[in-house]
Amino acid sequence: MKDLKVVFLHNDFKLYWKGRLYYLRNFLANRGISMNVIEIFGQGLAYSFDKVTNTENWWECLFPYEPFNELEVSKVRQRILKRLDELNPDCIISGGIAFTSGAIGLQWVKHHRKKILFFDDIKHSISKRNIFIKFIKRTLTVQADAYLIPSHDYDVEYLNWGIDRSKLYYGLSCVNNHYYANKKKSSSKSIKLIICVARLVPIKNIDGLLRAWEKVELKFPNYHLIIVGDGPEYPSLKILAEELKLFSVKFLGVMTSRNIAKIFSECDAFILPSFSESWGMVLNEAMASGLPIISSNRINAAIALLVEGENGYLFDPYNVDEITTTLLKHIESSSKKKIEMSQSAKKSIRKYSYKFFASEVFRALSDSTNRPIKEPNPLIKIGINYWNGKFITDGWDSIK
Repeated sequence: MKDLKVVFLHNDFKLYWKGRLYYLRNFLANRGISMNVIEIFGQGLAYSFDKVTNTENWWECLFPYEPFNELEVSKVRQRILKRLDELNPDCIISGGIAFTSGAIGLQWVKHHRKKILFFDDIKHSISKRNIFIKFIKRTLTVQADAYLIPSHDYDVEYLNWGIDRSKLYYGLSCVNNHYYANKKKSSSKSIKLIICVARLVPIKNIDGLLRAWEKVELKFPNYHLIIVGDGPEYPSLKILAEELKLFSVKFLGVMTSRNIAKIFSECDAFILPSFSESWGMVLNEAMASGLPIISSNRINAAIALLVEGENGYLFDPYNVDEITTTLLKHIESSSKKKIEMSQSAKKSIRKYSYKFFASEVFRALSDSTNRPIKEPNPLIKIGINYWNGKFITDGWDSIK
């Protein structure tokens, strides 16, 4: 394992990835493993407001300023392969085969007889793709040497594809828990705050949240809803709030993580009404802050982390009345109950830490180096060489 060279490769490493990768690089360096990071695109993806700022010689962005939707696949592929040739890693850790990073990474390792670990937080069973595409993704995904996933809730997704449980590693979806773990301030103020942090896109269902809040506001005018985030739906959501005559709703736009952590400490609970989330990292942040969670039951983080009535409540995001009822369930709870849920939320998220994530990556690398090279058959080799994944993912924010 000593002197092992690792490259982390993905379409982009914005927002949540930064802290993980800095921590991981130091963790691996202390064990004799070097790590480089290759970020393919710098603009135009989900967190476009998070600009390229890395100046370290071990972290690079191949296309920092070019609009990604104007780039040709052949040019992207050529640049990635050239850089991998120059770095010549023993192992690549990349996004799944659906992404350009995973597709090109797999091409390179199979050509050079090296190892690859895929990371992914998407559950295959809910992916709405045609049978042919699903077959290709499954066939190519099983060529990896290990898989880094969020939690044991994902096991069945990989076991159903014939992947051995010994190749599954956990802790992918983590945040800096210590950063958010300020002591929650007293909730004795007359105005109580419930917060939602989300990109303002259709799949987040902020429209449904506002309609549910209409009844909450009538019954509990001392409760206010804070919405942090920006996106294409911002103007229409502001208009809807005005039409519904919501006086206790405030849109704060994009905020820094420091300011979000500060607001969390002032809030009574966190709500996320999304129709779908591959994980939902903001739930980690809210729980680390000690906020009880009011969540859609279509969010994978909620499915893995929430225990009904102990650290949060679940609702059907397609049922506005149920969102209202669930909000009221929390609001009408006793102060003692809310304190107990706050403590439970902190305890539930404790395991999902940078340290656990780094330990699992190290374990995956250690195990993978001891496994023989997996040789694909000639037909699969053709599939690997012609599959380039996707880097235009705007549609993934839409309701399908």
